[in-house]
Amino acid sequence: MGAFDLAELEAYTDTDDVARYAPSSKVGSVSAHRDAEVMRIGVGDDGEPFFEGEETVDLYALEHNIGPHAWWRLEMRARPDAPPTPNERDDLVFTEYPWRGSASFVPFRKGRNRGEHERYEHLIQDDLATTLAAIEASDYEPFQSSGRLAVAGISSPTMSYDIRNRQTKRIAYVFGVLERARREAVTEHLMSFVRRTLLPAAKAGKLVNPYTHGSYRKIEDDELLEELANDSVREALAGPATPRKSEKYAGQPVSLLVDDIFRYHVQRNLDARRQREQAMAKLMSQSKDGDVMTLPVEGGAEAIEALLRERKDDVRFRRKLAALLSRMV
Repeated sequence: MGAFDLAELEAYTDTDDVARYAPSSKVGSVSAHRDAEVMRIGVGDDGEPFFEGEETVDLYALEHNIGPHAWWRLEMRARPDAPPTPNERDDLVFTEYPWRGSASFVPFRKGRNRGEHERYEHLIQDDLATTLAAIEASDYEPFQSSGRLAVAGISSPTMSYDIRNRQTKRIAYVFGVLERARREAVTEHLMSFVRRTLLPAAKAGKLVNPYTHGSYRKIEDDELLEELANDSVREALAGPATPRKSEKYAGQPVSLLVDDIFRYHVQRNLDARRQREQAMAKLMSQSKDGDVMTLPVEGGAEAIEALLRERKDDVRFRRKLAALLSRMV
């Protein structure tokens, strides 16, 4: 299991706003570091991707300061002294847990035997965002003087969850590793599996909820289903997010985790739809004149915007609408 619990990051940075990743003055001096593992995605002789096993890396969470810019960065450093370990032919797969539909592929790169300023001075731009883009797009690792170690760096990684919200039991970054040359074929193989099995079932309302053993409501939006499929495949390539799940999936096809994550996203999407419908239903009789205003369930943002234009002078109504929408997922 390659995962970095955000509670650890909170302890490392000593800041009450870790969720927004405002760099703490203590990050650079602490140089947070621990041993970690990343889940290797292998490919069988039949082309089936599977969870091959965990590989050892050093995980660093530290602050970088270059010119006028300061930011924090996660760095996964290969361990040639403790094989198996990733190399420069691999990509790190990086996602959040609980899953939110976001995953990134970050290349492992080696450094260059040059002076410190020569390695990254030319990458410094006027604004931070452009500087970070240049650093992560470089064909070598700017913060490594050795050409021996392969490093995957993630500058200012985003997090959808507020780690101070203790209702979420565990919030983590999850890491997997995949040979770069196989990434396209592996992704297409898994997408083919989803399109052949899960998408038709979801569209027909025959996708089974593993907890209730009933069927989920049908989702007829092809574009949405394709988005959920793509998110599920990318997130599954980061591997399981807990030790128990790592044991469950060890040596198993990646498609099993894709299946679990897809059903999770379907449930999450349907929950959000139900909350929208409930919130809109509460608006049916909201009017300062006492008349009944029916808000159609369908229509999404356009329906809400039209309603706001129509009731632009009704301050009380607009406040109630804002309060209801703020509680929607």
